[in-house]
Amino acid sequence: MVNRMKKERILQSSHLVDRDDPGRLELICSVTGPLLDWFHQNSRELPWRGEKDPYRIWVSEIMLQQTRIGAVMAYYLRFMEALPSLTDLARVQEERLLKLWQGLGYYSRAKNLKKAAEKIMDEYGGAFPDRYDLLLKLPGVGAYTAGAIASIAFGERVPAVDGNVLRVLSRLFADDRDISRQDIREEFRRLLMEAMPKEAPGNFNEALMELGELVCIPNGMPLCGECPLKGFCMAFRRGNPEELPFRVKKKARKIQHRLVWLIHRDGRVAIRKRPDKGLLSGLWELPNTEIRIPEDMEASCSVSADSQYSNTEIRIPEDMENSCAFAASDRYFNTEILSREASCAFAGSGRYLNTEILNAEDLEDGEMKGKKTLMRQKGKNAGKVGQDGRAPWGSDCDSSEFRARDREKDFIGFIQKGWDELGIKIPDKQADAREEQILGGSFLGAKEEKHIFSHIEWHMRLVRLELPGDSEIPSGWIWADRAALRDKYALPNAFRLFEKELERVLN
Repeated sequence: MVNRMKKERILQSSHLVDRDDPGRLELICSVTGPLLDWFHQNSRELPWRGEKDPYRIWVSEIMLQQTRIGAVMAYYLRFMEALPSLTDLARVQEERLLKLWQGLGYYSRAKNLKKAAEKIMDEYGGAFPDRYDLLLKLPGVGAYTAGAIASIAFGERVPAVDGNVLRVLSRLFADDRDISRQDIREEFRRLLMEAMPKEAPGNFNEALMELGELVCIPNGMPLCGECPLKGFCMAFRRGNPEELPFRVKKKARKIQHRLVWLIHRDGRVAIRKRPDKGLLSGLWELPNTEIRIPEDMEASCSVSADSQYSNTEIRIPEDMENSCAFAASDRYFNTEILSREASCAFAGSGRYLNTEILNAEDLEDGEMKGKKTLMRQKGKNAGKVGQDGRAPWGSDCDSSEFRARDREKDFIGFIQKGWDELGIKIPDKQADAREEQILGGSFLGAKEEKHIFSHIEWHMRLVRLELPGDSEIPSGWIWADRAALRDKYALPNAFRLFEKELERVLN
């Protein structure tokens, strides 16, 4: 809606530059001199700036994809110290490479770096390809990266069009079209190809990118007062540069709820390797299981647990009418039901349990804190709904509330299901009792952590389990101590969100 309103305001402004008008080409030519003068005076000192070594330029450009410059610099320096040449990159073990990359995210970039290095060694005898068309054939190298390497390292007259450049041009031309469209990107690229100077094309490309990074900034009002192009900029003249560029709103990311299992023993934690294809392919991770929550249940409850009793706490929002919470009934868990109004509790495991109803006064005076177990079994018929819609022990609950049991059953029972999915074996004659003891000492983090990927969001909660010495973890899992996690195995950022708990069990 906001983007559409912005677009309408732009269209209502004075006549846009004709998109086929050769005046656009002349405009780019006119700004070249002021742009380069500004760049020479204001460009930042960066570890890779001024480099002509295509290997170093290539690594920096790959790192900078979807990653801020400030976050990249330390990684770049560490990477170059460890792998100073193309030969070193081609020969490095993937495990070591991913450890060097840990924290940057988008690990496929690192894997493609190695594949491309091997290709250069095998097909080009170790000589870096020196033409745009050849660079495009390397794994992980697209039009922007090829243009940056070719122009900066080899002086080839070819543009490098990234998000910064698209933003600068859309404002310069007051162009209201969607810059995420490939045809628009290609049109801008052709214009730059015709207009860019023959001398130092790399400086021209870097200057456009630097201007977009420092002055013609996204997400708000650009710093037009500091811009060397403001006398030429159509959007500045019309007073609406902050409304450009225009982008069609992306489809909402899919949300996936997951339990992350911090399984430890003797100062080590269990980790496993992800499949070779798909999200975070081939990386090590803390074991995790998906929580399948019905769409109408999402964001309606938050779950936490007491570290001693492994109680599941269900907080019911004030606006949920006739709310009824359901608790798993098995040997593993005790459950507390919290509601601002008297609510009905029901067991979700097939057993009928009676419950103690807590009203608003219970919450206000703090009596809840001393309660450990609220449910008491009262015979095989306890908890069944009578014909009058009342529970037989007299608490006022509408029978429709009980019909919600199936809808919420998965949400409440996710811990048991996750445990079953892990496949951990406890070779004991009293395995059931041992499982009860283990899960009874688990910790389910009250705080939900979130990690955003390009197309999906993980919403995660943590379970901490200490296994007895005779337990067997599944094939392919390994035990990793502090030194191994520090020096060898790369854990993706999603699991680094639980670093404090990791440190606690590794001590």
